[in-house]
Amino acid sequence: MLVVTGAALPVALQQRIDPEHPEGRALWEWSAVGGPTIEASYRVDALAAVAVALVVAFAGAALATAARSERRHPALPALVLALGLVGMATVVTVDLVAAIVVLAVMSAFTVLALLAVAPAGATARAAAYLAVGLQAWVLAALLVSRHGSASFELGEIPAGALTLGATLAATIGALLFAGLYPVVAWSFDTDDVPDPGPLGGLILMPTGIAGSLLLLRLFGSGRIEPTQIPLPGMDPETRLALAVVLLVAVAVSAVRTRGMPVRPIVLGAAGLALLALYPVVTWAHLVLLGAILTIAYAAVSSLAVPERWPTVRSDLGLVVLWIGIATGSSLAVAGGLLALAARAVSALATASWLEPHRDYVALVGGSAAFLAGVAAAAIGAGAAPDTATAVLGITAAALLVALELAQVGRHFRIAEVPPGLDIASGIGALLLAVLGSAVTVALEPIAREHVASRTASDPLLLGAIAATATLVVVLARTVRPLLPYLELVAERSGPAIHVLDPVPVGIGIFRTLEVATVRANAAFALFEGRAGVWLATVLIVGLLVWAVR
Repeated sequence: MLVVTGAALPVALQQRIDPEHPEGRALWEWSAVGGPTIEASYRVDALAAVAVALVVAFAGAALATAARSERRHPALPALVLALGLVGMATVVTVDLVAAIVVLAVMSAFTVLALLAVAPAGATARAAAYLAVGLQAWVLAALLVSRHGSASFELGEIPAGALTLGATLAATIGALLFAGLYPVVAWSFDTDDVPDPGPLGGLILMPTGIAGSLLLLRLFGSGRIEPTQIPLPGMDPETRLALAVVLLVAVAVSAVRTRGMPVRPIVLGAAGLALLALYPVVTWAHLVLLGAILTIAYAAVSSLAVPERWPTVRSDLGLVVLWIGIATGSSLAVAGGLLALAARAVSALATASWLEPHRDYVALVGGSAAFLAGVAAAAIGAGAAPDTATAVLGITAAALLVALELAQVGRHFRIAEVPPGLDIASGIGALLLAVLGSAVTVALEPIAREHVASRTASDPLLLGAIAATATLVVVLARTVRPLLPYLELVAERSGPAIHVLDPVPVGIGIFRTLEVATVRANAAFALFEGRAGVWLATVLIVGLLVWAVR
């Protein structure tokens, strides 16, 4: 009850804030000579109130889940509480540099909390992703200041300062925080790379929300149209050279490997396809492709190992939000916020001590609200000006609906539901879906302030969304006979998913960087040990060359 009140208060009290004084200055202000001004500024607007509510809800769900755990670290509640408080400060901060600083503090609390609940491998992987993401955000801020921005405050950064490099750097940072493919928080093969677990997944959610909404605010500041963001220019000669390098790398891997090098061949083919389509591929295409791969990876992983579904289900709410960010649709962004809220409430209900029949009603109702958000995202994606972007966005939404349908159908197979409870859950699902559609209508104007493209929300259309979401959840039992076949396909697709598993690739990249760093340090140490000899040699050679000339 305390968590629900804490999540509802920011949204309720935001209406009483004076529209002329929604922001303020706090903590510190700093400016270098001739450089942009950095201020710890905040703005409690409607989007910030919604973000605070989401952070409070997920932090509360993590606390409730930790309370039910038989073995937990004594410092875990304090760390989760600190994570929630810092997360609230992050989502209301509107200065880019100040937000990055608070994101760093938030990342530190996230890693400390993960140390108390997740295996060491999962914690190290998350820490590496967050560290690289912070570096990407710092690079984005440097690129913004390079083009003469007088301030880092979002809303005052000129559109010219948000160059392609700054946009791509900020995107990389936000993706690393959100955990979309290829930086997912879980792995298909848990023997080599363990998962963070359901509690670890909830702990990672506030950082994902903060990073994603910071990117949304940055795009809204420059009125950037996501579907029109190009990739860095690359002439045909460069693409041909990269294709040759890929072929050589695949050939070398085939020679070194005794068996069939499946992973290098698949990755090489994907790289060649990307190089061939590079002139027509945009930023939005790559983001939506990452969303689709995230959903497919989560589907196969959770269907093959049912215990993994609580770990991956919360991240799918972020996938819906990213569909909205990539398509630049205000309705799709509103659907993503609704999907996140549905996941937060479902996680809180699951962590509570509910009786079986109430838990079942909460499950069906939460799925209906989530699917209402997915349907809104699909409609918003369909209005994208680029046909390929619209098709990819609708495909991602359709995969989310299919996965949610399969998971609800699996619950029907586990336990027989009495007819009375079935009718009650259907009515509850309809009411929650209608409520979700109404919430989407209220969230669409809020999202409209931060996206360049606007999608009108037709009440009749949103009513159809609510009816469709309810119908899908209620009829989920019809897929029960198909579940054994789906699980069999998921289990047998293990080799294919293992090829696409990004975790081993990421580990290989970090090991390569480690080896390169060690060797570079050794080389610098060797040079420092003989610096006098090298400098004398360079001076003598330079003098001889100068004398000859």
